[in-house]
Amino acid sequence: MLNKANRLKKTTDFNRVYKRGAYVVARQMVIYYYPLFIDDGIRVGFVASKKVGKSHQRNRCKRLLRESMRQHLPNLVNGYDLVVVARPPLKEDNFQTVYKVMSRLLRKAKLFQEQR
Repeated sequence: MLNKANRLKKTTDFNRVYKRGAYVVARQMVIYYYPLFIDDGIRVGFVASKKVGKSHQRNRCKRLLRESMRQHLPNLVNGYDLVVVARPPLKEDNFQTVYKVMSRLLRKAKLFQEQR
């Protein structure tokens, strides 16, 4: 579970990230990211639409994404809002695959601290 300070909750925040932010794409997920003007931390929101599957499949996908992000969080740069969107192929993947794909996308977006 992410800390409250690291959760993206408001619809307006999600919409800002979608409309103004950049994104990186993989077969299993899409990560939208938007830089903030303050280095106050990083906030993350997770989305799994009905295209992913039934509710138990969507919930499993979001749990996998949340846990993977929780493990990456200490290594990420501050000052960003992220939205991680699950895609249908994610429901067949295990945690190791999700972790590797997320690492690749975060590196591609230059969100790791060592890349700055």
